[in-house]
Amino acid sequence: MSLARSPLASLLVSALLAVSVLSCQAKKAGVEAADIGFASLVYLEGSITMDGVPLKVGEKVVDGALLKTGPESLAELVFAGKNALRIGENASLRVRLASLERSLSVDAGAVTAVLRKLDKLAGGRMTVNTPSLVAGVRGTSFYFMVADSGAQTYFCTCNGSVVLTPEGESEGILKEANHHDALIFTRTPEAVQVSQPPAGFDYGHGDRDLETLAARIGETMDWSRIEK
Repeated sequence: MSLARSPLASLLVSALLAVSVLSCQAKKAGVEAADIGFASLVYLEGSITMDGVPLKVGEKVVDGALLKTGPESLAELVFAGKNALRIGENASLRVRLASLERSLSVDAGAVTAVLRKLDKLAGGRMTVNTPSLVAGVRGTSFYFMVADSGAQTYFCTCNGSVVLTPEGESEGILKEANHHDALIFTRTPEAVQVSQPPAGFDYGHGDRDLETLAARIGETMDWSRIEK
C-alpha cells in the first residue's frame, strides 16, 4: 500500500491542512505563526505556577497546562496579540488555544477577559467552562468568579455578547450588554439554579479593571455600545 493512500497519510494531510488554515488566519490578523496556540505571561504580582513549576514574565504557557496563582496574586496573559486574561488570587485553570476549539476551564478563582481578535482567527470563538456553566464568547469583555469549591459561578457580561448554559442543560441564556450584566449560577443536588446578584453583592470588579486590561493590549473600552 502506498503512503499516499494509507490512513497515516490521511491523518498527516489533515493535520497539515489544519495548521495551514490556522497560520493563514493568523497572518490575516497580524499574528505571528509562532504565537498560535500559546499565551504569554506579561505581568505578575505574587506567584503563578504551571504544572507546579513557577512561571516567569515573558514565558509562554504550555497548552492545557494547569495554572495556579497564589494568595494575593495577579497574573495577566496575552494571546494572539489582542486578547488578554487577568487571573486573580488562588485560581486554578487550564487555557487551551492550540486547536480550533479554544477553551478556558476554571475550577476556582476569578478571571477578567478582554477578547478583541478571536473573530480574526480560525473558529472565532472561545468556550469558558466552570463546574456550574458553559459560556460561549466572541470578541467579548467579561468577568467571572468560581467560588464555594466550584458550586457557584458569578458571570458578568461586561461588554459584548455571551451565551451562558447552566451545567447539564441544553438551552443557553443569551446576555448582551454594553455595561455589566451579571448572573449567578449555583449548583444544587437537583440542578443549577440561575439568579440575579442580590442587593449589596460584591461584584469584585469595575470599569477600571476592564479599562486597564484593555490598555494592556492597546485597546480601549467603549461603554456606549455593545462590542461585536
